[in-house]
Amino acid sequence: CSDQCQDGMKLHAGHVSGVPGQLGTHSLIGLAHQPKGGGGLTPTVQIMDRGSYDTPPLAVVQGPSIFGGCSECCCSVPFTVTRVPAGVGVDGYKSLQIGDLATITKKKPSGFGAAMRELFTDSDLYTLEIHDATVTPQQKASLLGSLLLLDYMFFEKDNDMIYCENQKLKINLCNCYCYGCLCPCEIVVPLQQG
Repeated sequence: CSDQCQDGMKLHAGHVSGVPGQLGTHSLIGLAHQPKGGGGLTPTVQIMDRGSYDTPPLAVVQGPSIFGGCSECCCSVPFTVTRVPAGVGVDGYKSLQIGDLATITKKKPSGFGAAMRELFTDSDLYTLEIHDATVTPQQKASLLGSLLLLDYMFFEKDNDMIYCENQKLKINLCNCYCYGCLCPCEIVVPLQQG
């Protein structure tokens, strides 16, 4: 609803010192943030070349409405990265060539060992596939920074699959995305005392 609620990142070149959020733009490579409303029912992140959040986006990253939880063991999660031509506003995203710039994919586990790593750690595997040969090195860096932002926003929630809370075993089947919020779809099993 407001700028304070939106997740985002600023990517700077080299070693930068100062107060986070108040650094100058002299070393800024790119930035990314959620639009107001979080993209509705579609997880959305806008990527900008230098400048500020008020500049038109270079690209928009969009993911599926349902992901995470135990579904991560069965399904890879693709996030499409679409170039936004000059003059296209937020309402015009639907008319773009979806995924023409790149695809960021959170990979499903490839075997039993990888599934156990997924279940018991925060370790995740991603691929970044760039489809457009005209992407500059700075834009590639912004895409990598956006990949890290997506990981923190959607997949670094501790105990995302199975956890105990208040004498209940909770099994998170998946997360549903709704206007910037992750709503878990869970099975809750009460544990008996003693």
